[in-house]
Amino acid sequence: MRKGYVRLLVLAFLSRRRLTGYDIMKEVRDKTLGFWRITPGGIYPALKELESRGLIKGDWEYKGKRRRRVYEITEMGRRTLSRILERHHRIVETIQTLIREVSLELLGVKLPPVTSRFPMLQFWMQLKKRSASEQALVLRRVRRWMVEAIRRIDERLKELEATRG
Repeated sequence: MRKGYVRLLVLAFLSRRRLTGYDIMKEVRDKTLGFWRITPGGIYPALKELESRGLIKGDWEYKGKRRRRVYEITEMGRRTLSRILERHHRIVETIQTLIREVSLELLGVKLPPVTSRFPMLQFWMQLKKRSASEQALVLRRVRRWMVEAIRRIDERLKELEATRG
């Protein structure tokens, strides 16, 4: 599954601007807050495949004595990305609907509507707009809240384990 997402992300990032393979790896790491790190062994074969299929085009650029391959999306790549995103959106909606139905039927829990697909990403992007001192203050508060939440989770788990035992 990740291999397919690597290709999707490559097309998505290149739809915005020209990038090197290294730039794409860095973008993925930054946009996922470090949770997903694509390796050179993952990105470069994907770039080669997409280029061979005509979905992206790479050109060598020289910076001093160093050269680097910079990629851009082709028109066929843009059309393909659009089709993939439409299909992915339908899949996500179907899975969300199924999870909501199962949650209600099996657990009796009605899930709240999804207001944002990526709330943590939005939080991170808004945080980056603040000064370094404001970011540090907010992150310390979030860390305290998370430590407390983990403590409560641990307590509840102990209670549940004691009742089972």
